[in-house]
Amino acid sequence: MKTFACISIGLLILNVAWAQIGQKRSCEKVGELKKTTTLIVLDEKKDSEYNQLIRHTIDTYWRITPIMYIPSSELEQYLGNSAYSMLVRNNAQRIARRGGGRVSVIQNNDLALYLCNQGELTNYLAGDALAMVRLKDVMKTEDYLYELPGLIQSMQSYIQFLQEEKIDENNFEKEIKRYANQNVADLRSMTLMLRKEDVPEKLQDIKKLEKVYGHAVEIATEAQIAEALKNNEGNVAFLHLHPRQREFFIIQAAGGRLIYHALVQDYGELKAKDFAVLAKKIDK
Repeated sequence: MKTFACISIGLLILNVAWAQIGQKRSCEKVGELKKTTTLIVLDEKKDSEYNQLIRHTIDTYWRITPIMYIPSSELEQYLGNSAYSMLVRNNAQRIARRGGGRVSVIQNNDLALYLCNQGELTNYLAGDALAMVRLKDVMKTEDYLYELPGLIQSMQSYIQFLQEEKIDENNFEKEIKRYANQNVADLRSMTLMLRKEDVPEKLQDIKKLEKVYGHAVEIATEAQIAEALKNNEGNVAFLHLHPRQREFFIIQAAGGRLIYHALVQDYGELKAKDFAVLAKKIDK
C-alpha cells in the first residue's frame, strides 16, 4: 500500500465539484457511520503541531461518533474492518489506465472521512468519501493548519446535515444545493476574511473590493483567521479556496457552518466578478 508520512487535512457539486463535501453515495453510507468508531490518524511524530491541533479540535468539537487516535503506522490493521471509519490524510497514488494504452498516475491530496471497509487506502476514491477536503499538497501542513478547526467542524456539520435531514439519492442534488447556499444572506452581518495569499494583488485594494462586494470584508493573515476560529467568532466567516482554484467555500468561524459555495467564475484565480455575484446572492 502506498502510505503517507503523516495525516493532514485541508472542504467542501454537483458531480465533480461537490467531491469536497461528499458525493451522492455519501448519503447511502452515512447510516453506517453511526455504527463505527472513527480512527483519527496522527503523524508518527507525537508532538507535531498537526497532532496537537487535531487532538484539540476533535476533543473539542467532534460529536458524531466515538473516536480513537492512532499513529499512521497502525492504520493498515484496520483497513477492511466495517466496525471502523477513519479521518485520514490520503496521499496514496493510484494508476489510471486510459484509452490507447496510456497510463496516468493520480496523486490523492485530501483529508477525508471514509468507512474502513474497502481494504487498502489505494482503493478509496473521492466518491467513497463521506466528506472530503482537497488540498494542494497534503504534506505541507503549514499551508492549511491555520484553518484546520474550521474545516473539521465543517465536515462534521455536513455529516450532521445528511443524518438529520434524511438525505437520500432521490433528493440529494436538490437538498445539497439548498445546504450550500441557504445561509448566504447571513453574510450581511458578518465580516468575510480572505487570506491574503488567496487574493490576487489587483483585488487587495480593500476599498475597491468593498465597493464590489458591498459588505464587510477583510484581507487577513493566517494568524487572524486562526484567532477567529479559536475564539469561535459567530460574526466572522472565512474563505477556503479549492487547490486548483476551481471553486470556493465560505465557512462560519463558529461551528463550521457552510455559508456559501460557488464555482470560480474563471478557473485560475478569484476575480472581482466572483464577489459581485456573491453580493447579488446576499442581497437577493
